[in-house]
Amino acid sequence: MSAVNICIIGAGSAVFSLRLVSDICKTKGLHKSKVTLMDIDEGRLEAVHVLASKLAEEMKTDLKFSKTTELEEAVAGSDFVINTALVGGHGFLDRIRAIGEKHGYYRGIDTQEFN
Repeated sequence: MSAVNICIIGAGSAVFSLRLVSDICKTKGLHKSKVTLMDIDEGRLEAVHVLASKLAEEMKTDLKFSKTTELEEAVAGSDFVINTALVGGHGFLDRIRAIGEKHGYYRGIDTQEFN
């Protein structure tokens, strides 16, 4: 496969996004691709951008990363768009945990994967 443009919407989740970036790094057919990270939370986006760039460097891949908070900019020219955005945002995860804990289910709900 030749280099492609991949857009990750909702890239501010470090755990999920870095797992995805790791998989992209391990896929030789995607080397030299461009990955655009998009999130509405600038702080989370910046953190993931730094970590993803470092991860790709450590894994000796030649992925190119860019970041934006603008959806239209993120998807422009993309060959693939991966939407990982969480409806309700990260505050929603805290509410789910609180409900479980209220009923005696302390941290048993893996809110990242909704088991």
